[in-house]
Amino acid sequence: MIGERIRYFRKMKNITQKQLAEGICAISYLSKIESGTAAAGEEVIRLLCERLELSDETLDEGYDGDLLKKMDPFKLAVKNKQFSEAEKMNESLKEAIQKSQSQQVHMKYDIYLFGLYVFSGKTEQSQFLLEKIQKYPELLQDRPHLRFDYYYFLSIYYYLQEQFQQAIVCNENMILLFNLPEVTEGEKGRIYYNQALACTSIYQYFQSILFTQKALEFFRREFDNESSLKSLILLGINHRRVHNYRESERFLKRSLQLSQKLKDDHSTSIIYHNLGYLYSSMNQTEEALQNFQAALDSNGILDHELLSTYYLIAKEYMNLGNKQEARRWCDQALSKLKTVPIDEYYYHIRVLDLEIEQVENSQYEELLLKAISYFEREQLYQYVTECSEKLANFYFKNTKYKKASEYYRLANNARKNIN
Repeated sequence: MIGERIRYFRKMKNITQKQLAEGICAISYLSKIESGTAAAGEEVIRLLCERLELSDETLDEGYDGDLLKKMDPFKLAVKNKQFSEAEKMNESLKEAIQKSQSQQVHMKYDIYLFGLYVFSGKTEQSQFLLEKIQKYPELLQDRPHLRFDYYYFLSIYYYLQEQFQQAIVCNENMILLFNLPEVTEGEKGRIYYNQALACTSIYQYFQSILFTQKALEFFRREFDNESSLKSLILLGINHRRVHNYRESERFLKRSLQLSQKLKDDHSTSIIYHNLGYLYSSMNQTEEALQNFQAALDSNGILDHELLSTYYLIAKEYMNLGNKQEARRWCDQALSKLKTVPIDEYYYHIRVLDLEIEQVENSQYEELLLKAISYFEREQLYQYVTECSEKLANFYFKNTKYKKASEYYRLANNARKNIN
């Protein structure tokens, strides 16, 4: 509390309450301010600080100074994601923090410990500390640099909890604090990139593109090639999603050059996969299959990415009418699905499996109905459209014209929600 800090500096400067209060406020009022039983107006605080010859910065850094300074390495370790170092520092800080009577000390410690828990994936501990930190609104309001770091950790917390709208609000609050001298160019880039990811997660692809472009500008200034690479990939993916195919190709090819320069095998596999997806969207089958194969040949591809790539290759061969190759790749996808059970790909692959075998019966109908319901819940309208059209065609072939009309209409409505 502000009163605690005023009392601390008054005693440090050997000034009595009478001397400090003279001409500013009553001694009894100053006593209540220092004890926290009365809230002082901004003008009173300003005059008291002037008499104590204190700036806002001195007020923050000098109070309980030794302990606050000891927390600075802990703060840096957390922000730089040096988790093992941060854990060691935390062990040595715990006892001293518990002995401190300063809310300022406890708040600062709680915020960076919250960050450590968020980055370490300790959800329950993060939730407990968040509830505690939210009891410090006045102290946070007075410390914009600390508030900035708090919003940063909180945005990551919300993103990991899939509360994307809340993450977006936190990022917006940080953007309003970009004028703080403590905020680096790299941090600005990371915040814009995180905002882009959150927008992508709620299908705001055009907004995501704008934020990613801003992030890329900051990463370039910092010569941060790894972060620049992530930004280029995201730009390539989102331009494809909004059907800006040439822009998508341009960004993906630029990202491929950078990933190969950095010898980043995992990113290279992602880029080849997305180039394959892009060329498939452009009906360039040969180029699509070449890039999907390049993704498989790279050393960095992960299991869930294999599942997606197997499915897309099978789908491409099915579009070519090559059922033998479609069957081979679909079988690989089905096998991988047993160890990587992803709901979205379960429906994609199971529908394709029945189509390869030309099974269009009640089993096919039931699967499509479940797929449509799932994709609607997930707001994946592209796939709602695709599955609804397949189901409508199924009903039309079976002379169920009323049902066919219902699902053609559903497909058209879902198409309006795409992008």
